[in-house]
Amino acid sequence: MATTLMSLKLFVNKEMNRVVFAESGNDFVDVLLSFLTLPIGTIIGLTGKQSKMRSMSRLYESVEDLDVNLLQAEACKDMLLHPRSASEEQCKNLKMNQDICKKPPKVVAEGKDGVFVKGDVIYMISDDLQVFPASTASALSLFKDLGIGLRTTFEEHNVRVSAEEVLHLLERLLFSKTPLTDTFLREQDMASTADHNSIATLNSSGHGMAQSQMEGENDISSKRMSIKLIQNKSNHRIFYAETGTDFPDLLFSFLTFPLGAILKCLGGRSGIKSLDNLYKSIEDLNSKSSMKSEECKTLLLDPKLAPYFNSKNQLLQIEEEAPRNFLIKKCQICFNSDRLECSHGLGSIMVHPINPKYPGAVTESGGAFLKEPTTFIVTDNLVVKPFSTISVITLLSSYNIVMNDIEERDVNVGVLEAISLLKASLISNTVLNDVFSPGNPIPNKIGYYRRMVASTINKAIEDGILHEDNYSNN
Repeated sequence: MATTLMSLKLFVNKEMNRVVFAESGNDFVDVLLSFLTLPIGTIIGLTGKQSKMRSMSRLYESVEDLDVNLLQAEACKDMLLHPRSASEEQCKNLKMNQDICKKPPKVVAEGKDGVFVKGDVIYMISDDLQVFPASTASALSLFKDLGIGLRTTFEEHNVRVSAEEVLHLLERLLFSKTPLTDTFLREQDMASTADHNSIATLNSSGHGMAQSQMEGENDISSKRMSIKLIQNKSNHRIFYAETGTDFPDLLFSFLTFPLGAILKCLGGRSGIKSLDNLYKSIEDLNSKSSMKSEECKTLLLDPKLAPYFNSKNQLLQIEEEAPRNFLIKKCQICFNSDRLECSHGLGSIMVHPINPKYPGAVTESGGAFLKEPTTFIVTDNLVVKPFSTISVITLLSSYNIVMNDIEERDVNVGVLEAISLLKASLISNTVLNDVFSPGNPIPNKIGYYRRMVASTINKAIEDGILHEDNYSNN
Protein backbone atom coordinates (compact mmCIF):
# COMPACT_ATOMS: atom_id res chain seq x y z
CA MET A 1 0.00 0.00 0.00
CA ALA A 2 1.31 3.46 -0.94
CA THR A 3 2.50 5.72 1.87
CA THR A 4 0.28 8.72 2.54
CA LEU A 5 1.98 12.11 2.19
CA MET A 6 0.84 15.64 3.01
CA SER A 7 1.93 18.88 1.36
CA LEU A 8 3.51 21.62 3.45
CA LYS A 9 5.10 24.91 2.38
CA LEU A 10 7.94 26.16 4.58
CA PHE A 11 9.20 29.76 4.67
CA VAL A 12 12.79 29.60 5.85
CA ASN A 13 15.14 32.30 7.14
CA LYS A 14 18.17 31.43 5.02
CA GLU A 15 20.78 33.04 7.28
CA MET A 16 19.52 31.31 10.43
CA ASN A 17 18.44 28.09 8.70
CA ARG A 18 15.20 28.30 10.66
CA VAL A 19 11.55 27.89 9.73
CA VAL A 20 9.73 31.20 10.18
CA PHE A 21 6.35 29.68 9.46
CA ALA A 22 4.63 27.00 7.41
CA GLU A 23 1.51 27.19 5.25
CA SER A 24 -0.90 24.31 4.96
CA GLY A 25 -4.43 23.28 4.22
CA ASN A 26 -6.65 21.45 6.66
CA ASP A 27 -5.02 17.99 6.40
CA PHE A 28 -1.73 18.87 8.13
CA VAL A 29 -3.43 21.15 10.66
CA ASP A 30 -5.93 18.41 11.54
CA VAL A 31 -3.08 15.99 12.28
CA LEU A 32 -1.27 18.63 14.34
CA LEU A 33 -4.36 19.45 16.41
CA SER A 34 -5.16 15.76 16.90
CA PHE A 35 -2.04 15.46 19.08
CA LEU A 36 -4.16 16.92 21.90
CA THR A 37 -6.51 13.92 21.77
CA LEU A 38 -3.69 11.41 22.26
CA PRO A 39 -3.15 9.92 25.75
CA ILE A 40 0.35 10.22 27.18
CA GLY A 41 0.92 6.45 27.17
CA THR A 42 0.06 6.30 23.48
CA ILE A 43 2.47 9.16 22.70
CA ILE A 44 5.34 7.46 24.50
CA GLY A 45 4.52 4.21 22.70
CA LEU A 46 4.48 5.96 19.30
CA THR A 47 7.64 8.01 19.80
CA GLY A 48 9.64 5.22 21.42
CA LYS A 49 11.40 4.76 24.73
CA GLN A 50 13.81 7.55 23.84
CA SER A 51 10.94 9.98 24.46
CA LYS A 52 12.11 13.03 26.42
CA MET A 53 9.00 13.29 28.60
CA ARG A 54 11.13 13.36 31.72
CA SER A 55 9.67 11.40 34.63
CA MET A 56 6.54 10.48 32.66
CA SER A 57 8.75 8.15 30.61
CA ARG A 58 9.94 6.50 33.84
CA LEU A 59 6.30 5.87 34.78
CA TYR A 60 5.76 4.19 31.42
CA GLU A 61 8.82 1.97 31.91
CA SER A 62 7.63 1.10 35.43
CA VAL A 63 4.37 -0.24 34.00
CA GLU A 64 6.33 -2.26 31.42
CA ASP A 65 8.39 -3.85 34.21
CA LEU A 66 5.45 -4.41 36.58
CA ASP A 67 4.47 -7.99 37.40
CA VAL A 68 1.00 -8.56 35.96
CA ASN A 69 0.00 -10.25 39.25
CA LEU A 70 0.12 -6.82 40.91
CA LEU A 71 -2.60 -5.53 38.57
CA GLN A 72 -6.35 -5.93 38.98
CA ALA A 73 -6.50 -7.70 35.62
CA GLU A 74 -4.04 -8.60 32.87
CA ALA A 75 -5.70 -6.04 30.58
CA CYS A 76 -4.64 -3.18 32.90
CA LYS A 77 -1.05 -3.23 31.62
CA ASP A 78 -2.17 -2.78 28.02
CA MET A 79 -4.64 -0.06 29.09
CA LEU A 80 -1.76 1.95 30.58
CA LEU A 81 0.84 1.28 27.87
CA HIS A 82 -1.57 1.67 24.93
CA PRO A 83 -4.51 3.75 26.21
CA ARG A 84 -7.34 4.40 23.80
CA SER A 85 -8.48 7.86 22.78
CA ALA A 86 -12.11 8.85 23.29
CA SER A 87 -11.81 10.68 19.93
CA GLU A 88 -10.57 7.71 17.92
CA GLU A 89 -13.74 7.59 15.79
CA GLN A 90 -13.18 11.19 14.66
CA CYS A 91 -9.44 10.63 14.20
CA LYS A 92 -9.98 7.66 11.89
CA ASN A 93 -10.52 10.22 9.13
CA LEU A 94 -7.15 11.93 9.61
CA LYS A 95 -5.01 11.67 6.51
CA MET A 96 -2.14 10.06 8.43
CA ASN A 97 -4.19 7.87 10.77
CA GLN A 98 -3.64 4.60 8.93
CA ASP A 99 0.12 5.08 8.60
CA ILE A 100 0.65 6.16 12.22
CA CYS A 101 -1.95 4.22 14.22
CA LYS A 102 -2.34 1.31 11.78
CA LYS A 103 -6.12 1.68 11.83
CA PRO A 104 -8.30 1.75 8.71
CA PRO A 105 -9.99 5.04 7.82
CA LYS A 106 -13.67 5.46 8.49
CA VAL A 107 -15.75 5.61 5.31
CA VAL A 108 -17.62 8.92 5.19
CA ALA A 109 -19.25 11.09 2.58
CA GLU A 110 -16.94 13.32 0.59
CA GLY A 111 -16.70 16.91 1.82
CA LYS A 112 -14.31 19.83 1.71
CA ASP A 113 -13.98 20.23 5.48
CA GLY A 114 -11.40 18.38 7.53
CA VAL A 115 -11.81 16.49 10.78
CA PHE A 116 -11.46 19.49 13.12
CA VAL A 117 -10.96 22.57 10.91
CA LYS A 118 -12.62 23.95 7.81
CA GLY A 119 -11.19 22.89 4.48
CA ASP A 120 -11.42 26.18 2.58
CA VAL A 121 -8.91 28.02 4.81
CA ILE A 122 -5.12 28.30 4.44
CA TYR A 123 -3.39 28.15 7.82
CA MET A 124 -0.08 29.51 9.08
CA ILE A 125 1.92 27.53 11.64
CA SER A 126 4.82 29.25 13.41
CA ASP A 127 7.98 27.39 14.35
CA ASP A 128 6.76 27.18 17.96
CA LEU A 129 3.33 25.87 16.82
CA GLN A 130 1.08 28.89 16.92
CA VAL A 131 -1.70 28.16 14.42
CA PHE A 132 -3.87 30.84 12.77
CA PRO A 133 -5.60 31.56 9.45
CA ALA A 134 -3.14 32.98 6.91
CA SER A 135 -3.30 36.76 6.43
CA THR A 136 -0.99 39.72 5.89
CA ALA A 137 -1.68 40.98 9.41
CA SER A 138 -0.78 37.60 10.91
CA ALA A 139 2.46 37.40 8.94
CA LEU A 140 3.55 40.93 9.89
CA SER A 141 2.71 40.30 13.54
CA LEU A 142 4.79 37.12 13.53
CA PHE A 143 7.73 38.91 11.88
CA LYS A 144 7.55 41.61 14.54
CA ASP A 145 7.52 39.07 17.37
CA LEU A 146 10.58 37.35 15.90
CA GLY A 147 12.42 40.60 15.21
CA ILE A 148 12.60 39.82 11.49
CA GLY A 149 12.58 42.56 8.84
CA LEU A 150 10.97 42.34 5.41
CA ARG A 151 14.42 42.53 3.77
CA THR A 152 15.50 39.27 5.35
CA THR A 153 16.41 36.61 2.79
CA PHE A 154 13.78 33.87 2.70
CA GLU A 155 13.57 30.56 0.92
CA GLU A 156 10.40 28.68 0.11
CA HIS A 157 10.56 24.91 0.58
CA ASN A 158 7.77 22.64 -0.61
CA VAL A 159 7.93 19.42 1.40
CA ARG A 160 5.98 16.19 1.45
CA VAL A 161 5.29 15.14 5.02
CA SER A 162 5.43 11.44 5.84
CA ALA A 163 4.19 9.55 8.90
CA GLU A 164 7.77 9.37 10.17
CA GLU A 165 8.07 13.15 10.15
CA VAL A 166 4.70 13.50 11.91
CA LEU A 167 6.02 11.27 14.71
CA HIS A 168 9.22 13.35 14.88
CA LEU A 169 7.09 16.49 15.17
CA LEU A 170 4.96 14.90 17.91
CA GLU A 171 8.11 14.07 19.87
CA ARG A 172 9.72 17.48 19.39
CA LEU A 173 6.67 19.47 20.38
CA LEU A 174 7.12 18.03 23.88
CA PHE A 175 10.62 19.42 24.46
CA SER A 176 11.63 21.84 21.71
CA LYS A 177 10.92 25.54 21.20
CA THR A 178 11.48 25.11 17.43
CA PRO A 179 9.79 21.81 16.49
CA LEU A 180 9.23 22.65 12.80
CA THR A 181 12.87 23.58 12.27
CA ASP A 182 14.07 20.52 14.17
CA THR A 183 11.81 18.20 12.18
CA PHE A 184 12.32 19.50 8.65
CA LEU A 185 15.66 21.35 8.55
CA ARG A 186 18.06 19.86 11.04
CA GLU A 187 18.48 16.84 13.24
CA GLN A 188 19.74 18.38 16.45
CA ASP A 189 20.63 16.67 19.64
CA MET A 190 17.43 16.67 21.67
CA ALA A 191 19.03 18.23 24.71
CA SER A 192 20.19 21.23 22.68
CA THR A 193 16.64 22.33 21.92
CA ALA A 194 15.07 21.45 25.24
CA ASP A 195 13.35 24.11 27.30
CA HIS A 196 15.91 24.61 30.06
CA ASN A 197 13.56 26.94 31.94
CA SER A 198 11.04 24.18 32.55
CA ILE A 199 11.87 23.64 36.22
CA ALA A 200 11.83 27.37 36.89
CA THR A 201 8.43 27.45 35.23
CA LEU A 202 7.22 24.76 37.60
CA ASN A 203 8.45 26.68 40.64
CA SER A 204 6.92 29.99 39.57
CA SER A 205 3.56 28.85 38.20
CA GLY A 206 0.37 28.86 40.20
CA HIS A 207 0.11 25.09 39.98
CA GLY A 208 3.63 24.25 41.11
CA MET A 209 5.00 23.37 44.51
CA ALA A 210 1.72 22.58 46.28
CA GLN A 211 2.53 21.77 49.90
CA SER A 212 -0.54 20.46 51.67
CA GLN A 213 0.98 20.41 55.16
CA MET A 214 2.59 23.86 55.10
CA GLU A 215 -0.20 26.23 56.03
CA GLY A 216 -2.97 24.06 57.46
CA GLU A 217 -5.31 25.14 54.68
CA ASN A 218 -8.80 23.67 54.53
CA ASP A 219 -9.15 20.45 52.54
CA ILE A 220 -10.36 21.29 49.03
CA SER A 221 -11.46 17.77 48.18
CA SER A 222 -12.96 14.88 50.11
CA LYS A 223 -10.47 12.51 48.45
CA ARG A 224 -6.92 12.50 49.81
CA MET A 225 -4.23 9.88 50.19
CA SER A 226 -1.29 9.58 52.58
CA ILE A 227 2.30 8.78 51.63
CA LYS A 228 5.51 8.47 53.64
CA LEU A 229 8.53 10.39 52.34
CA ILE A 230 12.02 9.07 53.12
CA GLN A 231 14.38 12.03 53.16
CA ASN A 232 17.69 13.47 54.29
CA LYS A 233 17.39 14.90 57.80
CA SER A 234 20.03 17.57 57.16
CA ASN A 235 18.81 19.15 53.92
CA HIS A 236 15.36 17.54 53.52
CA ARG A 237 16.23 16.06 50.15
CA ILE A 238 13.61 13.42 49.33
CA PHE A 239 14.95 10.02 48.27
CA TYR A 240 11.71 8.14 47.67
CA ALA A 241 8.15 7.67 48.86
CA GLU A 242 6.76 4.59 50.56
CA THR A 243 3.08 4.08 49.86
CA GLY A 244 0.16 1.77 49.31
CA THR A 245 -1.51 1.23 45.95
CA ASP A 246 -3.54 4.45 45.74
CA PHE A 247 -0.62 6.83 45.08
CA PRO A 248 1.03 4.70 42.34
CA ASP A 249 -2.42 4.20 40.84
CA LEU A 250 -2.83 7.99 40.68
CA LEU A 251 0.55 8.32 38.96
CA PHE A 252 -0.15 5.52 36.49
CA SER A 253 -3.49 7.13 35.60
CA PHE A 254 -1.51 10.07 34.14
CA LEU A 255 -0.62 7.77 31.22
CA THR A 256 -4.30 7.61 30.22
CA PHE A 257 -4.71 11.42 30.13
CA PRO A 258 -5.02 13.05 26.69
CA LEU A 259 -2.68 16.02 26.19
CA GLY A 260 -5.65 18.39 25.89
CA ALA A 261 -7.04 17.21 29.24
CA ILE A 262 -3.66 17.82 30.88
CA LEU A 263 -3.52 21.36 29.46
CA LYS A 264 -7.08 21.96 30.72
CA CYS A 265 -6.05 20.86 34.25
CA LEU A 266 -2.99 23.13 34.12
CA GLY A 267 -4.88 26.16 32.83
CA GLY A 268 -3.01 25.99 29.50
CA ARG A 269 0.37 26.39 31.24
CA SER A 270 2.28 23.13 31.12
CA GLY A 271 5.73 24.76 30.99
CA ILE A 272 6.24 23.27 27.50
CA LYS A 273 6.12 26.28 25.18
CA SER A 274 5.15 24.65 21.88
CA LEU A 275 2.45 22.54 23.52
CA ASP A 276 1.02 25.57 25.32
CA ASN A 277 1.02 27.53 22.03
CA LEU A 278 -0.87 24.77 20.23
CA TYR A 279 -3.52 24.65 22.96
CA LYS A 280 -3.95 28.44 23.01
CA SER A 281 -4.22 28.50 19.22
CA ILE A 282 -7.28 26.27 19.40
CA GLU A 283 -8.79 28.52 22.06
CA ASP A 284 -8.27 31.49 19.73
CA LEU A 285 -9.48 29.88 16.49
CA ASN A 286 -12.93 31.11 15.51
CA SER A 287 -15.54 28.36 15.73
CA LYS A 288 -17.46 29.78 12.77
CA SER A 289 -14.69 30.66 10.32
CA SER A 290 -11.91 28.19 11.18
CA MET A 291 -13.10 25.32 13.35
CA LYS A 292 -15.47 22.79 11.85
CA SER A 293 -17.79 23.07 14.85
CA GLU A 294 -17.88 24.04 18.51
CA GLU A 295 -18.01 20.32 19.33
CA CYS A 296 -14.68 19.80 17.53
CA LYS A 297 -13.15 22.61 19.56
CA THR A 298 -14.32 20.98 22.79
CA LEU A 299 -12.91 17.60 21.73
CA LEU A 300 -9.47 19.22 21.50
CA LEU A 301 -9.56 21.58 24.49
CA ASP A 302 -11.30 19.26 26.93
CA PRO A 303 -10.95 15.67 25.68
CA LYS A 304 -12.43 12.89 27.78
CA LEU A 305 -10.90 9.62 28.84
CA ALA A 306 -11.92 6.59 26.81
CA PRO A 307 -14.61 4.42 28.44
CA TYR A 308 -13.37 2.47 31.50
CA PHE A 309 -9.94 4.19 31.50
CA ASN A 310 -10.67 6.24 34.61
CA SER A 311 -9.31 5.22 38.01
CA LYS A 312 -11.01 5.72 41.35
CA ASN A 313 -7.69 7.21 42.56
CA GLN A 314 -7.40 9.81 39.79
CA LEU A 315 -8.31 12.86 42.00
CA LEU A 316 -8.51 15.37 39.12
CA GLN A 317 -11.97 14.25 37.99
CA ILE A 318 -11.15 14.26 34.28
CA GLU A 319 -14.38 13.08 32.73
CA GLU A 320 -14.70 9.65 31.18
CA GLU A 321 -16.62 8.99 27.96
CA ALA A 322 -19.72 6.91 28.65
CA PRO A 323 -19.53 3.39 27.19
CA ARG A 324 -21.79 2.71 24.23
CA ASN A 325 -24.12 -0.25 24.02
CA PHE A 326 -24.55 -1.89 20.62
CA LEU A 327 -27.69 -3.37 19.10
CA ILE A 328 -26.71 -6.39 16.99
CA LYS A 329 -29.12 -7.93 14.51
CA LYS A 330 -28.05 -11.49 15.33
CA CYS A 331 -27.18 -13.67 18.32
CA GLN A 332 -23.81 -13.53 20.06
CA ILE A 333 -22.61 -16.79 18.46
CA CYS A 334 -23.29 -15.60 14.92
CA PHE A 335 -21.84 -12.17 15.72
CA ASN A 336 -18.58 -13.72 16.93
CA SER A 337 -18.51 -15.89 13.79
CA ASP A 338 -18.91 -12.84 11.51
CA ARG A 339 -22.03 -14.31 9.91
CA LEU A 340 -24.12 -11.88 7.90
CA GLU A 341 -27.39 -13.31 9.21
CA CYS A 342 -28.35 -15.17 12.35
CA SER A 343 -28.82 -18.89 11.67
CA HIS A 344 -30.62 -19.32 14.99
CA GLY A 345 -33.53 -17.06 14.16
CA LEU A 346 -32.69 -14.36 16.71
CA GLY A 347 -33.68 -10.89 15.56
CA SER A 348 -31.36 -8.73 17.66
CA ILE A 349 -29.37 -8.56 20.87
CA MET A 350 -28.04 -5.65 22.96
CA VAL A 351 -24.32 -5.95 23.66
CA HIS A 352 -22.94 -4.18 26.74
CA PRO A 353 -19.18 -3.44 26.92
CA ILE A 354 -17.43 -4.67 30.07
CA ASN A 355 -14.85 -2.92 32.25
CA PRO A 356 -11.44 -4.57 31.53
CA LYS A 357 -10.13 -3.58 34.98
CA TYR A 358 -12.32 -6.20 36.62
CA PRO A 359 -11.71 -9.94 36.20
CA GLY A 360 -15.46 -10.59 35.92
CA ALA A 361 -18.10 -9.28 33.51
CA VAL A 362 -18.64 -5.84 35.10
CA THR A 363 -20.23 -3.09 32.99
CA GLU A 364 -19.96 -0.24 35.53
CA SER A 365 -17.17 2.34 35.33
CA GLY A 366 -14.59 2.83 38.07
CA GLY A 367 -12.09 0.54 39.68
CA ALA A 368 -8.31 0.82 39.93
CA PHE A 369 -5.38 -0.51 37.95
CA LEU A 370 -3.40 -1.92 40.90
CA LYS A 371 -4.41 -4.77 43.16
CA GLU A 372 -4.57 -4.18 46.91
CA PRO A 373 -2.86 -4.55 49.31
CA THR A 374 0.70 -3.95 48.06
CA THR A 375 3.41 -1.59 49.29
CA PHE A 376 5.34 0.35 46.64
CA ILE A 377 8.29 2.69 46.53
CA VAL A 378 8.25 5.72 44.22
CA THR A 379 11.59 7.37 43.44
CA ASP A 380 12.17 11.07 42.87
CA ASN A 381 11.96 10.61 39.07
CA LEU A 382 8.83 8.40 39.39
CA VAL A 383 10.23 4.93 39.02
CA VAL A 384 7.56 2.79 40.67
CA LYS A 385 8.31 -0.71 41.96
CA PRO A 386 7.06 -3.07 44.68
CA PHE A 387 8.72 -2.51 48.05
CA SER A 388 11.64 -4.76 48.87
CA THR A 389 14.30 -4.34 51.55
CA ILE A 390 17.10 -4.99 49.07
CA SER A 391 15.80 -2.33 46.66
CA VAL A 392 15.52 0.24 49.44
CA ILE A 393 19.02 -0.43 50.81
CA THR A 394 20.49 -0.28 47.31
CA LEU A 395 18.71 2.99 46.59
CA LEU A 396 19.80 4.65 49.85
CA SER A 397 23.38 3.43 49.37
CA SER A 398 23.50 5.19 46.00
CA TYR A 399 23.06 8.54 47.80
CA ASN A 400 26.14 7.94 49.99
CA ILE A 401 24.48 9.03 53.24
CA VAL A 402 24.77 7.82 56.83
CA MET A 403 21.92 5.97 58.53
CA ASN A 404 21.31 8.52 61.29
CA ASP A 405 20.74 11.23 58.67
CA ILE A 406 17.58 9.58 57.32
CA GLU A 407 14.08 10.49 58.48
CA GLU A 408 10.45 9.86 57.53
CA ARG A 409 7.81 12.50 56.83
CA ASP A 410 4.10 11.85 56.30
CA VAL A 411 2.27 14.04 53.78
CA ASN A 412 -1.21 14.05 52.31
CA VAL A 413 -1.88 14.18 48.57
CA GLY A 414 -4.99 15.98 47.34
CA VAL A 415 -6.08 17.84 44.22
CA LEU A 416 -3.40 20.56 44.39
CA GLU A 417 -0.61 18.06 44.89
CA ALA A 418 -1.98 15.90 42.07
CA ILE A 419 -1.93 18.90 39.71
CA SER A 420 1.66 19.69 40.71
CA LEU A 421 2.71 16.06 40.28
CA LEU A 422 1.12 15.96 36.83
CA LYS A 423 2.96 19.08 35.70
CA ALA A 424 6.30 18.08 37.21
CA SER A 425 6.15 14.62 35.65
CA LEU A 426 6.20 16.25 32.20
CA ILE A 427 9.13 18.62 32.72
CA SER A 428 11.19 17.43 35.68
CA ASN A 429 13.40 14.53 36.77
CA THR A 430 13.06 15.47 40.47
CA VAL A 431 9.30 15.33 40.87
CA LEU A 432 8.96 14.47 44.56
CA ASN A 433 11.42 17.18 45.59
CA ASP A 434 9.80 19.75 43.29
CA VAL A 435 6.36 19.11 44.76
CA PHE A 436 6.96 18.19 48.41
CA SER A 437 10.32 19.63 49.50
CA PRO A 438 9.86 22.34 52.18
CA GLY A 439 13.11 24.04 51.13
CA ASN A 440 12.06 25.27 47.70
CA PRO A 441 12.62 29.03 47.21
CA ILE A 442 9.11 30.35 46.71
CA PRO A 443 9.01 34.12 47.36
CA ASN A 444 6.72 35.19 50.23
CA LYS A 445 5.86 31.54 50.75
CA ILE A 446 2.87 31.88 53.07
CA GLY A 447 1.05 34.64 51.21
CA TYR A 448 2.03 33.17 47.84
CA TYR A 449 0.68 29.75 48.74
CA ARG A 450 -2.63 31.15 50.00
CA ARG A 451 -3.10 33.15 46.81
CA MET A 452 -2.15 30.08 44.78
CA VAL A 453 -4.69 27.93 46.61
CA ALA A 454 -7.49 30.48 46.17
CA SER A 455 -6.68 31.00 42.48
CA THR A 456 -6.46 27.27 41.76
CA ILE A 457 -9.68 26.50 43.62
CA ASN A 458 -11.63 29.19 41.77
CA LYS A 459 -10.28 28.00 38.41
CA ALA A 460 -11.00 24.37 39.25
CA ILE A 461 -14.59 25.17 40.30
CA GLU A 462 -15.10 27.28 37.17
CA ASP A 463 -13.81 24.47 34.93
CA GLY A 464 -15.83 21.81 36.73
CA ILE A 465 -12.78 19.99 38.14
CA LEU A 466 -14.02 20.67 41.68
CA HIS A 467 -17.48 21.14 43.11
CA GLU A 468 -18.10 24.25 45.21
CA ASP A 469 -19.67 22.28 48.07
CA ASN A 470 -16.40 20.34 48.53
CA TYR A 471 -14.59 23.46 49.68
CA SER A 472 -15.36 25.72 52.61
CA ASN A 473 -13.55 29.05 52.42
CA ASN A 474 -13.31 29.83 56.13
